[in-house]
Amino acid sequence: MTLNRLSSIVVGGSVLVLVLVPLIFWHGVFFPYTFIKATVFYFLVEILVVLWMLLAASRAQYRCSLTPVAVMLAGFLIVFFMSAFAGVDASRSLWSEFERMSGGWTWLHLGAFFVVLTSVIRTERAWMRLFTVLAGVAGVVGVIAVWQGISNAIAVRHGVSLAALSISTIGNAAFLSSYAVPMMFISAMLLIREKRFTWRAWLYGGIIGLLIYAVVFTQARAGIVGIAGGVGTGMLLFLIFSHRFLKRALIVLFAGGMIVGVIASLAPSQLGQLTNFDIRERTAAGRLLVWQVAWEGWKEHFFLGWGPEHFSTLFNAHYQPELYQLEPWFDRAHNVIFDKGATTGVLGLAMYLSMYGSAAYMLIRRWRQNQIPFTNMVLLAGALGAHVAQNLFTFDTLSSLLLVFVIFAYSAAERTGDVISHKLDGIA
Repeated sequence: MTLNRLSSIVVGGSVLVLVLVPLIFWHGVFFPYTFIKATVFYFLVEILVVLWMLLAASRAQYRCSLTPVAVMLAGFLIVFFMSAFAGVDASRSLWSEFERMSGGWTWLHLGAFFVVLTSVIRTERAWMRLFTVLAGVAGVVGVIAVWQGISNAIAVRHGVSLAALSISTIGNAAFLSSYAVPMMFISAMLLIREKRFTWRAWLYGGIIGLLIYAVVFTQARAGIVGIAGGVGTGMLLFLIFSHRFLKRALIVLFAGGMIVGVIASLAPSQLGQLTNFDIRERTAAGRLLVWQVAWEGWKEHFFLGWGPEHFSTLFNAHYQPELYQLEPWFDRAHNVIFDKGATTGVLGLAMYLSMYGSAAYMLIRRWRQNQIPFTNMVLLAGALGAHVAQNLFTFDTLSSLLLVFVIFAYSAAERTGDVISHKLDGIA
């Protein structure tokens, strides 16, 4: 088998990971939307790593480059396992629970997937094909979510009660929102790359519309925060680095506003609930109390935390009786600052946020080196900003982390072949 053929198999396997993980579920196991996704992810990534090792042993071009993103990722993993062995139970930190599947074993596989992507996919054209696959999968997820939302609305009108929120193939309304919001920015990037209103442009626009509707039907207010965080990140980069693109950005924002207006007219009750940020509301009040619990526990193990996957241990130790009438039990803080801080300490939190900061830095650097278009840099940084912003009210899942790690890999991968050599879309 030639190296080119082996490389193609690795790329194909990577695509299979990105297709299967968001879509697959199986009710034949406990927690059918988490356990089976993680199991399939482990299996495929381990095969890809073996094949990549054969490539790397044969040719230097397939070896991972030491970039700021790779360094920060390695740093986070080191602190993660330091915290695990210094924490309550290293075994649980490594393997997690069937309900979450987000322990050290998952993070090691995410890191391995990052290495494979950065080492094998080296051209802008190949990366855009990968993002197109992501958009296609998101379209399927969006169609199912919208179908669930509309079916529920029709059933309610006829006096039949179904599941109140859309979960699609992700399995949880909040998790669906955390997947859909970054995909809006990725799809917008693909849309803007189309110079004319081709069928692909209409397709990407349709996917964005489906994802917006999906977020509405999840009723996840973290999604609204995520969209605001992503748009804010993108507009900040526009203001810092370019004035020529403001017109196009305003057009996109106007189109987005029109879509929201149509949704508001078709689903006013859902949109009203989605934008209710009253801190006296049951869920919001519960979050505020659990953040207080997280801070009290964090102070006891400030530098390395209680250990990954051990927020429930902290929660039991610092339980506040007022939570009984709101939400009696938490295994996550539902806030990335308190969650990472309390479980992996200030060191783990710093390294976690550094991964996102280094990826944003590398996106800007790739643009300055004329390796990626300006709009790619802005919108992918916006996707990262959206993910971090909505994680202020929710937490990472495998489906959403896959999107983040694809962006990490895109920012870190060295470019060969079809490197962009012109002044990017008029930006000097």
